[in-house]
Amino acid sequence: LLGVLNGIKGNHQVALIYFKKVLQFEPNNANANLNLGMAYRNTGDAAIAEKYLKRAEQLDASLKRK
Repeated sequence: LLGVLNGIKGNHQVALIYFKKVLQFEPNNANANLNLGMAYRNTGDAAIAEKYLKRAEQLDASLKRK
């Protein structure tokens, strides 16, 4: 939740830290992959963002982007 809070506040670099930490312990956490992808997108790193967004979709098809 700290990653989400920092993302909302516009602290995307800090949000990245929290989402990466979650993935260290739960690499198959679809929501953490999604949130990390969104945080990377918000920092302007579209290539890395895409990697995590695709992984989130693979883990949970209900997260498929429209």
